Amino acid sequence: ALLRAEFERRHPTLLRPYLARAASWCEAYGTPDEAFAYAHACGDLAQAGRIALANQAGLTQRGQSETLRLWLDRCTDKEIASDPQLSIAAAWAHLYQGEEARARWFIAAAERGPLDLPSPDGATSLRSALACVRAAVAPDGIPRMLLDAELVCASEKKAGTRWYFSGARALGMAYILLGRPQEAIVPLQEVISSQQPGLPVLRVMSLAY
Repeated sequence: ALLRAEFERRHPTLLRPYLARAASWCEAYGTPDEAFAYAHACGDLAQAGRIALANQAGLTQRGQSETLRLWLDRCTDKEIASDPQLSIAAAWAHLYQGEEARARWFIAAAERGPLDLPSPDGATSLRSALACVRAAVAPDGIPRMLLDAELVCASEKKAGTRWYFSGARALGMAYILLGRPQEAIVPLQEVISSQQPGLPVLRVMSLAY
């Protein structure tokens, strides 16, 4: 912090480019927490969003959802809302913290951004990534939850991503909540029998349903 303050005093116009270089270096060499901090410090919210969303699932699977929350605490709500990647990551973070109202707010923010782009979390698009968290929160009721789950399944099945199974779990749950349990069996069975790594929570939930 002392060196940074001295650098900013002596070379104020060079600080932002150096922070950007530091963010890119840390992102490339596996220190995402530092990469996020540098990206935010230099004002590159798109890079910060890419880092947050790319690491969201892994942090959650390792029981480190609070780490993601701490990253996002560096940002104002306005900053998060300016980038759909940040907004989707924030929606997941608040959902896992049990703050459903905040998750809904960031889902609504993400809906205002450009979504027809590849998603850094491995989903085929930001639109599919958003539908996945929407299906988990169901802010507009169960019929819309079903549509979101169908969108995820249709988008991710051909690509073979892990997010297909999140969609399948949500699809099964929506069918059950709509009083159509027989239709729920096939998608839930797909999750249970999948050999895809990193799905233990989805398998347990699907088996329970």
